Amino acid sequence: GLARGADGEVYVTDSALKAVFVIRPGAKEAARVPLRENLGQPTGIAWDPASGRLFVVDTSAHRVSVFERDGTLAFSFGQRGTADGEFNYPTLLWRTPEGRLYVTDSLNFRVQVFDERGRFLAKFGQQGDGTGDLARQKGVATDRYGHIYVVDSLFHAIQIFDDAGRLLLSIGALGR
Repeated sequence: GLARGADGEVYVTDSALKAVFVIRPGAKEAARVPLRENLGQPTGIAWDPASGRLFVVDTSAHRVSVFERDGTLAFSFGQRGTADGEFNYPTLLWRTPEGRLYVTDSLNFRVQVFDERGRFLAKFGQQGDGTGDLARQKGVATDRYGHIYVVDSLFHAIQIFDDAGRLLLSIGALGR
């Protein structure tokens, strides 16, 4: 995962090394971010410009951990399960300028939506092989109109949903 910080730095998750790194403009090497909480498999990451907090998806722990600027754990949310606010191998997340968090809940075949404090707001998606279903979500983002873009690698498509989770359009197909 990648996230852009305030001064042009880029935060990068490394699942194999179980760490988050920062690449600062002009730097020759990435530096490990000194987090004071162990991560099992960091994947998705987002940065909050107002608080300076980093939101990190820990896939193997089935949660999102939120870190302060100094690396201390502010809070975390989620656990393994199928209920609202629970995850089954979450992978990526996106933070809107308003503070909404969209988390791809990969093996529950859905996207869950949270506020910036980790409170569950909504969900959409289901397992299946039809248009609008989710199979292998590999990315999520929004635009300024509230449309939600979900990349699905099994369908070779980008599916676009409205802010209520209703499918608007699917684009893409297997190709070379």
